[in-house]
This record gives sequence, structure tokens and C-alpha cells, in this order.
Amino acid sequence: MWESLGFASPQMRGIDERAEQFISRFRAEMEFQEKIARLL
Repeated sequence: MWESLGFASPQMRGIDERAEQFISRFRAEMEFQEKIARLL
């Protein structure tokens, strides 16, 4: 995504990786809460 805007710098890549980690952690948390909600 950033490459097309010309932001393909190592710094932007680092931010992108952190965002990916945050999103995947957030999704895992949501799935976990959904499982708990079904059990309750």
C-alpha cells in the first residue's frame, strides 16, 4: 500500500509491521471474547 505512495522507506516498513502485529493481536482478542461470550 505505502509503496504506491512512495513511502517504501525502512521506517514506514517498521510502522507497517507494528500495525500488522497490533491488528492480528486485536483480532485474536476479539475471537477469544466471542468464544467466552458463547460459553456464558
